[in-house]
Amino acid sequence: MKQKMTPIASNEVTLVQQHPDHAEDLYSALNDPSIYTFLDHSPPKSVRAVQQSIARQMIGAPEDSSDVWLNWSVLMGKTIVGYTHATIQDGLSASLACVLSPDVWGTGIALRAAQLTMSELTNQHGISKWIVDTDVGNIASQKLLNRLGFIEDSRHGSDIFYVRGF
Repeated sequence: MKQKMTPIASNEVTLVQQHPDHAEDLYSALNDPSIYTFLDHSPPKSVRAVQQSIARQMIGAPEDSSDVWLNWSVLMGKTIVGYTHATIQDGLSASLACVLSPDVWGTGIALRAAQLTMSELTNQHGISKWIVDTDVGNIASQKLLNRLGFIEDSRHGSDIFYVRGF
């Protein structure tokens, strides 16, 4: 289901609905291989690949799914530094992802972007239950999830699953 989203802003960060026009800036922000140490995909191969990925996501979840996909580009000032992604499942809970340039790691931008994303889903979609997974080696993400009020729920292989609101 395709959603029209208005920008969400705080003093530090703004979230805007992802659009293929963001592809060049997202490619620049997310082309560092260190970002993908704990992710299950590689850096984008080209600006065109980022455009195609955004275009697919804008179409939304498959028609036979009740999921809703929501994707924002994260801006500091006018500079795109990454993205947040949420998948609403059965209208009850959501998963959350935040992928940012190493240039902003350790600055609080991930915390603020995640808070804004979660607040938007709570206010606009009534979401109060969250599921997030991260790699066992991704200590920075684990610390972020703890700061956001998530608790560890389970471990499967190299994945740690966190919940909030369950």
